[in-house]
Amino acid sequence: CAGSPYTITVTVNPAPVVTNPATTSVCNGATLNINLTASVASSFSWTIGTITGSITGATAGSGSTINQVLTNPSNTTAGTVQYIVTPTSTTGSCPGNPYTITDSVNPKPVGSASPHPICSGITRSVALNSTASGTTFTWTNPTIITTPTGGTITGFSNCASACGTTIAQTLTNTGTTNGVIRYTVTPTANGCTGS
Repeated sequence: CAGSPYTITVTVNPAPVVTNPATTSVCNGATLNINLTASVASSFSWTIGTITGSITGATAGSGSTINQVLTNPSNTTAGTVQYIVTPTSTTGSCPGNPYTITDSVNPKPVGSASPHPICSGITRSVALNSTASGTTFTWTNPTIITTPTGGTITGFSNCASACGTTIAQTLTNTGTTNGVIRYTVTPTANGCTGS
């Protein structure tokens, strides 16, 4: 004997997919701030995968944002941290596949240069060096820290962009004793500004 048909409705919720870029970067000591997103409304948890370069500050956690301060002990080489993120859909509590986000922690360059005595009216280049390859330099507020007797020093100026790796300015001492100029130089590499 056949009974009456009976309907069962099954709702099939989608599994979420993380939609963040697979790579990010941050400067040493800066706060990593990754707002996690997925194909459907989700909650997130993450574990830590491979760490290179002895980066510290990465911890497992959960939430909608990975917000951690990462430290790179090197001032020459970038390190990386893998965050393995698992999304879970808000509707249906469906887990998605784990997704790896690799963050590069770039070093802040450390600049250096040797002081150079020069003769008045002669251009002599001061080479600027850095611990990180590809470093660019800017300099601001060149100031006279020792004024020559009976005169001053002229010919120095700021360089705020495209400054190169040398300071080459013709300085003139109009006095009768030595004078000293100080340049404040800032190195930048891989988007990270050093001291």
